Amino acid sequence: MMLGDIDRQQSSRGWLRRRDPALPAIAPWVIDQKNVLRVPSGITHVVLDTPAACTASNSRAW
Repeated sequence: MMLGDIDRQQSSRGWLRRRDPALPAIAPWVIDQKNVLRVPSGITHVVLDTPAACTASNSRAW
């Protein structure tokens, strides 16, 4: 499981830092211009926290 946070608030990333470490692991996805679509091997599920109204036509802005 991997969590990517691509909105400006970065609230999901903060939640992940505060999450109880005794729970099953969720890896943070560091998203930058080189890694936007490259999920590391071994990851079967990804959750992306996106800005409100993120569409295909305006997604390059983030």
